[in-house]
Amino acid sequence: MKLNKTKKIKSDIVKEISEKTGIFQQDVKLIVNAFIESIRNNLLANHKIEIRNLGTFHTRVHRPKKIVDVNTGEKRVIGFRKKPKLKFGYDFSKMIEDNYTLDEIEDL
Repeated sequence: MKLNKTKKIKSDIVKEISEKTGIFQQDVKLIVNAFIESIRNNLLANHKIEIRNLGTFHTRVHRPKKIVDVNTGEKRVIGFRKKPKLKFGYDFSKMIEDNYTLDEIEDL
């Protein structure tokens, strides 16, 4: 079974929120950007961020590894790297899996 996926970008989400709430798009854009910036700053400070009914943002540190540059054949070492991760919560996963809304999940 092939799923029909469409791509949404931040401005599409801002527009949807604006239409649903009646808040001006400029204000919604400021809020969304502040939200993203807050998550970024907290992850940089090694904080774990839990958002109920969504999931947990955290970082994972990857060890250094040796690589060979394909173009030059040069051997190099890539140092420690920090990667952001999002682990979806049970409720959010259940909403997607069974096509529930947040209100329906809370009533279960």
